[in-house]
Amino acid sequence: MSRTSCFATVAAAGATRVELTGFAIEAYPKVAPVLTGLVTVDGSFVGRLPLFNLSLANASVSKHEERLAIKNVEVTLDSVAAGALSKVFHTNVPTGLDVGTAEVRASLDDGDEGWTD
Repeated sequence: MSRTSCFATVAAAGATRVELTGFAIEAYPKVAPVLTGLVTVDGSFVGRLPLFNLSLANASVSKHEERLAIKNVEVTLDSVAAGALSKVFHTNVPTGLDVGTAEVRASLDDGDEGWTD
């Protein structure tokens, strides 16, 4: 299952600019979920790369009507993303870097309605 969102993140150092868009969570049976994104470096499209590993070990799940919320999802930097950042910014970004926690929300119906807070 994956679903793309519509926001972007930009990182820049010196003249180098990295843009992340089109985020999607890829979750399959017996495989840990991963947040992927479309990566562009200095205006050149690189591809869809795994960005963050998502752990559900300490997560809590709740459902209200047709909405699902997964709280306390642990987020760490994926090895592919760490390698790409290290190469682009000429530094050593550690794999598995603890990014923090996230909340994942999803609609369980097939409609086009989004979340409103």
